[in-house]
Amino acid sequence: MRKYMNKCYIYIYISRVILFIIVFCMLWNSVFKILNVDANPITEFYKEDKNTMDIAYIGSSNVFMHFNATLAYDKYGFTTGLFSIGSAPFMTSKYMIEEVLKYQRPKLFIIDLSTVATDSNIVFTENNVRNISNSFKQSKNRMNLLNEMLSKLKADGVEIEKDYTFYYPFLLYHNSWKSLTHEKLTKSKNYFKGYYLSEKQVATISYSDLQWVDGSERLQEYNNNVLIDTLEYLKRKNIEVIFTVPIKNYDWHVKRKTNRAIEIIKSYGFNYINFNDLDTNIVDFSTDLYDWGHLNVYGATKYTLYFSKYLKENYDLPDHRNDNKYSSWKSEYERFKIEFNNLTKKNFDDLI
Repeated sequence: MRKYMNKCYIYIYISRVILFIIVFCMLWNSVFKILNVDANPITEFYKEDKNTMDIAYIGSSNVFMHFNATLAYDKYGFTTGLFSIGSAPFMTSKYMIEEVLKYQRPKLFIIDLSTVATDSNIVFTENNVRNISNSFKQSKNRMNLLNEMLSKLKADGVEIEKDYTFYYPFLLYHNSWKSLTHEKLTKSKNYFKGYYLSEKQVATISYSDLQWVDGSERLQEYNNNVLIDTLEYLKRKNIEVIFTVPIKNYDWHVKRKTNRAIEIIKSYGFNYINFNDLDTNIVDFSTDLYDWGHLNVYGATKYTLYFSKYLKENYDLPDHRNDNKYSSWKSEYERFKIEFNNLTKKNFDDLI
C-alpha cells in the first residue's frame, strides 16, 4: 500500500511540474506579446468584439496606411477590420482569412494585391517571417503559416538556426523586458481601428511614373501557384471577395505581372479594382504621398472616401451609426480627428 501511495505522490508531483511549466509558458508568451511585438493592425484587430466586423481588409502596409476605417464608419456606418502588416507576402492571405473567421463573420473580404507580383525573396526574410508570425495568436493556423513560410525560406537557401524559436518566440526574446520603452507600450495609440495616421509628405513623383501599362508578364512560379491556391480556397469556402491593387509607384515589370494576376482572378470570376488604372485620379501625387509606395493622411482620406462610397453602393452593408454596440467606432473617429488637428494644425472636417 505504501509503495502504491508513493507512486501516486510521484505522479501527482510530476503532473504539477508539467502543469506549472505549461502555465508559465502561457503566461510568459502573453508577456512576450507586450514586450516584443510592436502594435500593428493585427494586434489591434484582436481587441475588437467578436462578430462586429462587416468587412475584413487584409494584406500589407498599403491596407493600414490607405484605408481609414473610422472615416468609412462615420460616412456610411459599416465596420472594417484591417488585418494587415507591413511586407506581408501574398501567401499570408489564406492564413489571414482563417484567422479573421475565428473571431468575425464579415460579409466581404478585401484582399490587397500589392505583393502578388513581388519576387518572393524580397518579402521572405527571417525578420519579416518573425514579425508577421509573432503578430498572430498562438494556434494551429499560426503553426501552419510558419511551416509554409519557413519552408519557403529554406527553399530559397536561407539558413535558419533555432527553428523552434519561430514557433515559441519567447525562448528567443526572454530578455525583451530590458528594451521595454514607454513608446512600445503606447504605440497602439497611433492606430485608429487599424489605420495608421501619417501627415508626412514627399516630393512630387511624376504622374508618368505612376501611369499603368498594358500587356502582361508571367508571374514568378511560386506567386502563380500561391495565387491559384488562394483562389481555389476562396471558391471552396464560398467567400465574397474583392481584390485591390493599391495606389503606388510600381516597377514596370511588376505592373505587367500584376496584370497577369488580374487575368487569373477574372478567370475565377472574382471582382477587382486597380486603383492605378481608373478614368480619373483619386489622389494628388504632389501632396498625397507618404513615400513611393504609401499614401499620407491626405491621400488616405481621398482613397477612403472613394472606396467606401463604392463599397456602400455595390454591397449590402449595414449602418451601425445609431447602435450603441458600436460606440467605440465613433469615439475612435473623434480621437483620430483630434490627433490630425494636433499634428497638422488643420481642421480635418475641412478636408471632407
